[in-house]
Amino acid sequence: LIVGNVISAASFSAAGLLTANKKSDKESPPMGPNNHGSNKDKRNCTDALIAINFLVHLVDVATKRKLCMLGAKNNDLIKKGEIWRLATAAVLHKDFTHFANNNRALEELGPMVEEVTGTRRFLAIYCTSALSGSLMSYWFNPARSIGASGAICGLIGAKAVYMWRHREFVDKANETLVDIALVVLINLAIGLFLKHDIDNCGHLGGLLGGAAVEWFVGPHWKKHAGPYAREAFQDRAPLVWFTNS
Repeated sequence: LIVGNVISAASFSAAGLLTANKKSDKESPPMGPNNHGSNKDKRNCTDALIAINFLVHLVDVATKRKLCMLGAKNNDLIKKGEIWRLATAAVLHKDFTHFANNNRALEELGPMVEEVTGTRRFLAIYCTSALSGSLMSYWFNPARSIGASGAICGLIGAKAVYMWRHREFVDKANETLVDIALVVLINLAIGLFLKHDIDNCGHLGGLLGGAAVEWFVGPHWKKHAGPYAREAFQDRAPLVWFTNS
């Protein structure tokens, strides 16, 4: 059990690799849809999600895991109509180690994604990833599951798409993409060969959901000719209107 917990912590702690890059000296696109400077201190959504996870876990422990019984992803009960479990599973955790690992990864990844996407798109990425992770788990994994890891994998997917799109502007973008691939492979290998209670289907579904939201909703900054013959950045995401006023 101890070895398993250490492996699990190491796998999601590897998400810290994704936040280690220094800012570039290159001309960079705006860091958010409504930004006029730096958003580095705007992490309200990340803090709120961590607080929600903590409060839910506290209540779950205080009620002797009744919330897990009512909200875990359980395929048989979902088939009987308890579809809320596809969403509620993302705020529940097996034990404190599970809670701590997931929220440490959220603490490391959340502020960066929130900074570059803005509040609305960050919430769209996180919530869609949580749901897509639960759906893929429901379709391909009959076991019960809980945890925010699907949503966190969605943040990884969104960051990968953002880095790939803006690799000509962001310093060390290619190195970051390699780090992301490494984190994904590490977690996949741990789930397949070392720790069989990890929901790889949920992780993959979350990863794809986050990548899809970033791809269609953005941001996707493109240079264009601005006033007075100066170059400016414009968001050209296919569905940017969905979350940007």
